[in-house]
Amino acid sequence: MRLIILGAGGYGHVIEDMAIQSEKYGDILFLDDNSQDKCSTFLQYKKEDTEFYPAFGNNAIRMEWLRRLEENQCRIASFV
Repeated sequence: MRLIILGAGGYGHVIEDMAIQSEKYGDILFLDDNSQDKCSTFLQYKKEDTEFYPAFGNNAIRMEWLRRLEENQCRIASFV
């Protein structure tokens, strides 16, 4: 299973740590607008074995990305 984390800030790295501890994901990638792989390229990474997690501290932005992921029928990861 592969995890795509949208946002490579502090929250994104907390999610990365949780994903590693879960031992569910063999591959963890970050998309961030401050890097070469922008968040807007997320559909290039959509596959059957891929889950996404919008790791933005701003709730409004996170909710917008959740809506966008759902509209594109992406699998959304859940961490508790």
